[in-house]
Amino acid sequence: MENDSAAEVLDTQAGRIVVGYDGSAPGRVALDWAAGEARRAHRPLTVLHVSDPLAGAFGLPPARFAPGADVARAPGSQAGTAETGARRARERAPGVDVAALAATARVATTLVRASRSADLLVLGTHGHVDPASGVLGSVAYAVAVHALCPVVVARGDAGRVPGPTRPVVVGVDGSSASGVALAAAAEAAERAGAELIVVTAYPARRTQPWTDGGRPGESAGDGEFADLSKQAADAVAAHAAVAATANRPDLKVTPVVVEGAPGQVLVDVAQPAALLVLGSRGWGGVLGMLGSATHWAVHRASCPVMVVPRPSGRPASEISGFPGQLDR
Repeated sequence: MENDSAAEVLDTQAGRIVVGYDGSAPGRVALDWAAGEARRAHRPLTVLHVSDPLAGAFGLPPARFAPGADVARAPGSQAGTAETGARRARERAPGVDVAALAATARVATTLVRASRSADLLVLGTHGHVDPASGVLGSVAYAVAVHALCPVVVARGDAGRVPGPTRPVVVGVDGSSASGVALAAAAEAAERAGAELIVVTAYPARRTQPWTDGGRPGESAGDGEFADLSKQAADAVAAHAAVAATANRPDLKVTPVVVEGAPGQVLVDVAQPAALLVLGSRGWGGVLGMLGSATHWAVHRASCPVMVVPRPSGRPASEISGFPGQLDR
């Protein structure tokens, strides 16, 4: 498909799930997860393949969503890759309306554009990246924090879906961003008949690291600080549990409060989960749990991670139940 035509189609994805596909193993996980979600949610699916035209100019291999992509070798390989993905999706989700779309453009920019009208964007991940290195260059993370619709970064087993034996986990810190994530997580858990686990992390020391690096030494007053931090975390978790069940009386909600670096706490608690849900923007709230925690989880979680943006033009408290004064 020509780029102009592709750009027009990207703006007409209302009601559709869009999955970024490149033929790689992580791309196939994302495709299979997206096809399953399209079938479960009765939504149409678009398989989108994007090739970066600038990569060749610098002598680099074509930019894709993940390394090791098995791109079709026939003429028109971009369209061929998208069609291959669409055929795979149709096999896994019979009866779902599946469309193929290919474009030559900047990958992250194109995916963010697709998020303007799509209901959900699904991506694969590069796999093992060290968040402590400060390198934030992955397409999955860049798109997740800038997209205008919820983004699922598919990790682990594509067949792991929410249900009675697989909970949904959501990270909350009292901010409006985490409140919007809470609302999305509660909806996903209720729809699947799954338990919702509400997680809040708190620091026990004044200079708590935000990754899994070493802990600083204790200083005078750390005990009192830890007590106050835990009290704040308990209050946030309790408020979140009430907000999640406000219109969902049958939803089972379990609050979990853990001392530690937020990103690692979320990854640990979400080990048995089918979905980890987080807000896209962070550092607000009484505990400052988002931001780098989202980055950590996107790269390290063993289950799919959903990153939820705040809808523009609406106060988050109307969506989530979290009072706005908790934001900094």
